[in-house]
This record gives sequence, C-alpha cells and structure tokens, in this order.
Amino acid sequence: MYKKETTEQEVHFLQQQINYFNLSDQSFEDSSILQSTSIYSIENSLIRKHLFNQYKDIVTQSKSFFLNVRMTSAEEQQDKYKEIHDLEIKKMWLDRHIMNHQEKLPLIMIDLINERCHKIHECIQCIYKFKIQSFLSSSI
Repeated sequence: MYKKETTEQEVHFLQQQINYFNLSDQSFEDSSILQSTSIYSIENSLIRKHLFNQYKDIVTQSKSFFLNVRMTSAEEQQDKYKEIHDLEIKKMWLDRHIMNHQEKLPLIMIDLINERCHKIHECIQCIYKFKIQSFLSSSI
C-alpha cells in the first residue's frame, strides 16, 4: 500500500516539475549553470551568440530528456506496485472466501485495514502536496 501510494504521488510530483519546466519563463541568461561558463569571454559577438544558443539548446534538451527518463521510470514503478497491491487485495478476499469460518479474517478487521490504508493515502498526499509547494516556491 505504502509503495503504491508513494509511487503514484511521485509520478504526480514529476509531472508538476515537467509542467513547470515546460511553462517556465525563467531567463536562461540568469541561470546559475550559464554563469559558470566562459562564453562571455568570447569577443566576437556572432560566435558568442551562436555558442550561447547551442549551449542553451543542449541544456534544454538534456533537462527534458532527464525528466522524461525519470517519468518513465516512475510510471513503471507505479504500475509495478499497483499490480502488487491489487494482487494482495485479491488474495486477501480469496483467502477469506475459501477459508473455513474460524480462520476467516473478520469483516471488521478488513474495514480497519481499509481505514488504515486510507489514512496512509491521506498522509502521503499531504507530504507530496508540501513537496510540490516547496518546489514551486523555491523555483520562483
């Protein structure tokens, strides 16, 4: 349950990061990565502009590629843990169905398990909501 919920929220968080990256109006010229280069030491303005544009394209493509790889990996994990969770739920109900009366997990216990799962879900959502807010506020 925990891993299923965490991977779902991680996919959502990554999607927020990708959306921010795609919609960001941040000035590339102001980025810290550019400040560490020696592009500004090139005197010929045409060469400097050409190199700057190439550099900007490479950084943008690399960042986009990296975020897409992370998203693909997170979605694969999400699918894996969802499948495991679904199988565990099916097994619990199947075990309850085929066991004799004294061995069956009482319905009240199943309700308590479901309630606990719901609380875990709420806590993880709260954590990731804070994580998204922190990301967005630190990116401004």
